[in-house]
Amino acid sequence: WLRDFYQSGALISTMLRVIHPTLYDAGQLSLTRLMPEGEEVWDVLKVWPSVYSTMSVISNHLTPPHWDTQPQASWYDLHATVGPHPDAIMEFPRLGLRLSYLLGTVVAFSGILLCHCVPANDGNNICYVYYMQDKVHEREDVEVTSWMTLNLY
Repeated sequence: WLRDFYQSGALISTMLRVIHPTLYDAGQLSLTRLMPEGEEVWDVLKVWPSVYSTMSVISNHLTPPHWDTQPQASWYDLHATVGPHPDAIMEFPRLGLRLSYLLGTVVAFSGILLCHCVPANDGNNICYVYYMQDKVHEREDVEVTSWMTLNLY
């Protein structure tokens, strides 16, 4: 499965490289430092498709309003839709923002700062959510990245 998913994961990593270069570098460094951990870890990392340390698959017709529990507000999660439903919407209720959440949409934001949801619809939405685990960065002694600013370009 990971081998089949490699191109998509690489594309997600490339998007992060553009929108938050220091987070990309930190993710890459933390995974690189994991490589000497043993053969089992190395076997997975050889085919792991992303600089993100974690990926979740959400499959449902709604996601209630919530904040994520990742520990770093300055880190971006990437949500990539692969679901077939043409009327899916992602909402940021406290901002009064509604986004079309069609097949192939990628949304990057700080899930710990922004309350977000996908209201009920008639279809089944599938979303891959990529995020970093603070504990991986801590364990591998990778510095926490700061907020993305224009001067980083």
